[in-house]
Amino acid sequence: KATSEGQDLTAIFNGFNYSISYTKDGNYSASMTFMGTTDTEKGTWEFYDNDTKMISTDDAGLKDTMAITMLKNTEMHLKSLDGKDELQLEAK
Repeated sequence: KATSEGQDLTAIFNGFNYSISYTKDGNYSASMTFMGTTDTEKGTWEFYDNDTKMISTDDAGLKDTMAITMLKNTEMHLKSLDGKDELQLEAK
């Protein structure tokens, strides 16, 4: 599920095939396929602020910091620091 400024944007992503994989060694890889075109991204991630936030840094050096609002073995909910955007990720 994806929301921005309180609006549910999940339906916008229905045509996308998006996957992201986080490894215990602090790396991640992501891919998104839409209309036959696939984009990939790799980078690193780390917890900080007593494991309440996560910083992701892609291979180009761009950083994204999100608050972790829920973390389970098969599910993670993230919220932008300004509170406008939320992601609910589930394992498949």
